[in-house]
Amino acid sequence: MAGQFVHSLAEDGYTLSIGSNSSFISGTTMHNFLESTFGCVFRFGIYSDLLGYAKPNEAFFNKIIKSCGVAADNILHVGDDAIGDLQGARSAGMRGALVGRSEDIQEAVYDAV
Repeated sequence: MAGQFVHSLAEDGYTLSIGSNSSFISGTTMHNFLESTFGCVFRFGIYSDLLGYAKPNEAFFNKIIKSCGVAADNILHVGDDAIGDLQGARSAGMRGALVGRSEDIQEAVYDAV
């Protein structure tokens, strides 16, 4: 289900990227897993272990904004942590959606877009 949802967003013209606090799994390992699972649907990946700082650090979200090349308020950051994801994204001027379960992601994204 998640794979179909990710691919349908990409097919609908949405740019998808990953911004992850990668303390338990290295960013390189996560990137390789996502590529092998979903293919090349993600424009870029930003991983805290490779940057040297993590969410909710404003620099983390500024890196996402710069990498996207669009205004912060045109970016929806979806995550599962109220402080790291939601508060961090909103502090940087991005829109944020908080999800608790993988089933919540589709509803949160479609409600936001």
